[in-house]
Amino acid sequence: MIRIPLSFGVALATVLLAAALPARAQQVSVRVAADSLDIGGRTTVTVRLTHDGSRRVVFPDEAGARPPEALGTLGDLELLVRLEAGFRSLPDGSRLDSVVYEATTFAVDSALVVARAGLATETDTIPVEGGAIRLPVRSTVPDDAQDVQDLRELAEFPRAWWPWLLLAAALAGLAAWWVYRRRNRPTEVEEAPAPEPEPETAVSEALRRLDALATAFPASADELAPFFDELSDVLRTYIARATGEHALEMTSSELVAALRSRRDVRAERAGEIDQLLRAADLVKFADFRPPLDRAVSAHGATRVAVERFEGDRRPALPLDTPESAHPDEPFTAPPR
Repeated sequence: MIRIPLSFGVALATVLLAAALPARAQQVSVRVAADSLDIGGRTTVTVRLTHDGSRRVVFPDEAGARPPEALGTLGDLELLVRLEAGFRSLPDGSRLDSVVYEATTFAVDSALVVARAGLATETDTIPVEGGAIRLPVRSTVPDDAQDVQDLRELAEFPRAWWPWLLLAAALAGLAAWWVYRRRNRPTEVEEAPAPEPEPETAVSEALRRLDALATAFPASADELAPFFDELSDVLRTYIARATGEHALEMTSSELVAALRSRRDVRAERAGEIDQLLRAADLVKFADFRPPLDRAVSAHGATRVAVERFEGDRRPALPLDTPESAHPDEPFTAPPR
């Protein structure tokens, strides 16, 4: 039988206890007030973090990177408003910090909620993640909705003869007028028809609509939703004409996924469009009301995104190549 000195056993126990305490002290959890969610609906979510008190707690809305118009994310939940926050000391000497948010989601079928926070010092931040929960997302289609009914057969009505008589009289009068004008008109030199105007390109249409929208910035919170709806439609229409994607029929997530899968669209351009569409969706569907000056910045960001996207579609031309050649053909990047 091997005998272990008492001093060595005490030291070993101290080391093991010190290694185990941080794991117990740093625990984060999340709780959602509802057991199911609606697309664009609002609910409250609580994030709790237990720690030893040696570091400052950093909750998702205090982190650096977050989506526009939102405070941060917890998986598929987007945080809109911080409702309250607090802390208390626990009997074992640790500290419990908690914060309550108002949140929404645009996930389909189900939403994954991830518990996440951080512990920071002046030099670094330790991310702390806990368990994840998945909540069902209710469909917005009513249960009693019915399929589209087939068209009924056309009803039979008796045919009247007098409309044909009026038509014949009108045609006869038009023919007489044409013969009279033909015989009595002066001899004129026929002028060449004016050339038809060139069709408007995708980028010129988008910039024209943005210029018109710049004269109608919202003056109240009730005008934010129509403004962001028009801003989103301008961006989607441009993408549809420039890439051929069905941007007007897709959800924002589907459209961004389609752009990220294209070899002729840069990742940073898809990211810019993702941020703009998510910001517009929050205002249109989640009833989010940002400050009025946010409409001005969103308008400018949309113009910059369109101009950058169009710039990526224009390959560098040699000096002897006219810049007007094929102005509206999409640019396909060479294989890498």
